[in-house]
Order: sequence, then C-alpha cells, then structure tokens
Amino acid sequence: MDFPKQAELADIGIREVVTENPRIPLAVAQQPGTDVNTMVNVSAVMGDQVVGQITAVESGLFLASAKGQALDKYLFDRYGLLRPGATPALGSVSFSTTIPAVSPFTIPINTVLSTATGIQFLTVVATPYPIGSTGPVVVAVRSLQAGLNQRAGQGTITNIVGTIPGQPTDLRVTNPLATSGGDDQMGDVQFRTVGRNFFVNAGKGTLAAIAAAALRTPGVVRSNAYEVLDAVGRPARFVMLVIADKFTDQFANFTAVPPTYQTQSQQLALAVFQSLADVRAGGIYVQVMVAQVVPLAIQLSPTFRAGANVNQAAFNARVAAVNYTNGLNPGQTWSYEGCRKAIAQVTGIVVQPGDGTILSPVGDVVANPLQVIRTGLPAVRAGAIAPDSALVNSANPDAFFS
Repeated sequence: MDFPKQAELADIGIREVVTENPRIPLAVAQQPGTDVNTMVNVSAVMGDQVVGQITAVESGLFLASAKGQALDKYLFDRYGLLRPGATPALGSVSFSTTIPAVSPFTIPINTVLSTATGIQFLTVVATPYPIGSTGPVVVAVRSLQAGLNQRAGQGTITNIVGTIPGQPTDLRVTNPLATSGGDDQMGDVQFRTVGRNFFVNAGKGTLAAIAAAALRTPGVVRSNAYEVLDAVGRPARFVMLVIADKFTDQFANFTAVPPTYQTQSQQLALAVFQSLADVRAGGIYVQVMVAQVVPLAIQLSPTFRAGANVNQAAFNARVAAVNYTNGLNPGQTWSYEGCRKAIAQVTGIVVQPGDGTILSPVGDVVANPLQVIRTGLPAVRAGAIAPDSALVNSANPDAFFS
C-alpha cells in the first residue's frame, strides 16, 4: 500500500471538515482560496512532510528499499560491511632515452605524469635510471584522482609533468599496457547484492566465500572459484579464482595477430589476492587471474583395459579432463588432442586415434583474449561404450552417468 500524498491528505481533511461542520458546503471547502481550503491544505503540506519522513525511515529498515546512507548504515550495523569507495587506476610506465644516459639519475616518487587528455598519474616508488642505459626502466604508477574516468589505455601516458632532477632532454615515457582498477564508489545495487550474499557465504574458506570476497574489491564485476584436483579427484589444496573487471572489453585488441588483451591485470589480481587474507583457509593458495569464464561441458566415452576397475578409471578420466581444461590460461584454446593425451595417462584407459574417447566437444574450442575455458566434475560425464548400458552402479558416490 502506498503512503498518502499531499493532495490525498487535503481531500481527506476537507471531507472531515464538511462531515464535522455540515453548514460548510463541500464546494466551498474545495474552492481554492477560501479560508477553510487554505487551512486544510497547509495542514496537508505539513502532513506530507511527516509522511515523507516516515517513508524515508521505513525504507531504511529493509535491505531491498534502503538507499545511500541508509543502506550504508543498514549493512554496517547488521553485518559490519563498509561500502567500497572510489579507487585510483593502477599500472606501470616505461621510461627510455634515445641515447645512453651519460650519468645516473633517479625518477622520484610522486613524479607527475599525464595523458594527452589531462589524466594525471603519480609514480609510487623511487626508481634509479642507470648510467649508459637507454631503458626501458619500468615504474609503477597510480592515478592522482580516483574514479571510473581515471583509467588510461595502452600508450596514452606520454607526458612528464613533474621535475626529475638530472633527467636528460630526450627522456620519454609511455605505458605499454592499459591501466587496471580505477572505479567509482560501489553503487547501491551491487552493495545490496553483497549484503544479500553475506549469510550465504558466511562460511569462510568455501569456494563461494572466496568468490564473494573477490566481488567486494572495487572494479571486480564477476568472480568464479575452482578447486584444483589431484590425479584421483581429491582436492589438491589449491584454488583458482577467475575474476573479470568492467574494462576487459574496452582494452581488448582484436585487430592484432594474435589478438592481445592489453589490460595490466596483475595489479587488480594482486589487490584481490590481498583481500582474501581473512577468507581463504590456512595453507590454501589462491591463484587469481583476470578473464571472462567460458563454461565447457565434456562428454567422454572411454575404452577400458581388460581387468581395469571401470568405475575408478572412468572417474579418473573425468578428473584428467577437468585438470587439463582448468589448467588453460586466458586466451588459450581447448585442444581436442590435448585433452585426449591427458586422458591417455589414466591407468586402465585405452586411447587410440579416432576411437571417440571424447564425444563432445567434437573439435577444438577457441577462446578470445578475454576468455578462459573452465569446467568441473559435474560438467564432465563419462558414458558407457554401449549407449543403452550404464557405466556405473549406485554405489558410486560421485554418481556420474551416461
């Protein structure tokens, strides 16, 4: 039910006045400018202000309706969550000269650099430039201001604004890769989602908790966590975390051969890794990479050696397919032959050219520079050679099927 507005409050007041005072005609009370109409509307305006205050307070009591400061207060009071603020763009630049430096000099910390459009960056460490070198000397930088509009594309940081004592006249600077990070304060919609996922991912150390923690890092819009398995399908105490930021599409160069992904992703990956200190389980390493996940389903039809434990061999073949797929780097093609060779290493499995060990996909799967191909045990199935016979029995705890 909606809260009443000023006009509705005035109508209610006028009818109440007419009801309590029959000598006042309804038409007179409704006529703008009459004493009774003016008095009722003044009261309705004050009532509208009170209703507005009640509405604001009421909306701040619920996660679905709280906004701005009310949402900040709600999530901090209940879950201890702070809204991530705006962050600077991070990256590195290369200093070089056209002729060898005749004397050594140091590029100071907080040296101001800029793009042609005026976005300024600061060096974050003091870095020596050796005598006799033409470079490149790589220096880490961050944007002077924070926000979404502070990111810089490849090769756009080209101006040295600050003073570098002893610098040669031919000293140049550029950024070989685009910057990463650089985001506005987290909006209400995303922050509300973080709050909704709080209790779902409260069990720290789980894959869901690690993925949720990554989403709280400014600039990260998607995250997927995968367990690395050993040869027999047991967790290998290693987690791969694939994250995506909102700039990956912008900085992809599909005209190059081969295409390149220009974003300097290691800075964002490092920020995410450092944010996982109170989430990941002790002794578990989390490898962070920036990419867009492309899920892949795999259907196997293995051939077994005589006397082999077909249930165990088929399970190990699925594990081999998972480990091969999840070991691919961003932009790397899923190879049909590569997966077959991984399965061929499994004890009890016979793999021969053209034997149909892998029913699907029927060929290579090509990822673009922004993508990384991933799968999991539930998405890798092993079927029997005979299409109408089940491969496993009900005692198999993993319950894979044809």
